[in-house]
Amino acid sequence: MDRSLNIVHLVPGMSDDVLARGNPCKKCKEARRRELLRVLSSYKEWKMVTAHTLSDLIAYTISLLLHSNFNLSNLQPDHRVIEVLSRFYPSLKLESMQIIRPLLNLSERDVSRILSETGIPTIEKCMYSSWRPKRVFFKYLDLFPHTLTYSELINFLQKHDLPNKFENLIKKIPWTETVL
Repeated sequence: MDRSLNIVHLVPGMSDDVLARGNPCKKCKEARRRELLRVLSSYKEWKMVTAHTLSDLIAYTISLLLHSNFNLSNLQPDHRVIEVLSRFYPSLKLESMQIIRPLLNLSERDVSRILSETGIPTIEKCMYSSWRPKRVFFKYLDLFPHTLTYSELINFLQKHDLPNKFENLIKKIPWTETVL
């Protein structure tokens, strides 16, 4: 069975001069977001599936701890905190769209293993992805296997005195429905 997807992934202008201009990941993220919004704006309703994993959530938790100076009760419900916490929900329904994250129970290593075992094709990783702080953290996660589960991570966040509580922070974004 031919499983090729014939996906063309063009990254224009990626060279050493890109590094000289600052964080290449930020530029790529802005370009991806702009293109995604352009395409999605032509649809009245849509659902998007993302590939966020448990490894991503662990990295986001570490970033929240750093952002709060290791005291989660210090977190202020600013845009960044709300944006990060919104990624912990497996399903978010907005007014005319839904974001689904089916891989939150799997580590990045598990996802890579499954893709390899099933022969599902992937695109080549960006040559600059190693610059991302999260990627550096993932290298450490690979060195130190963990047994943390999605439920345990959510329980950890919920038992800490987050400002306005974990469940209420997400309500600051106009979600119409959340599923946790």
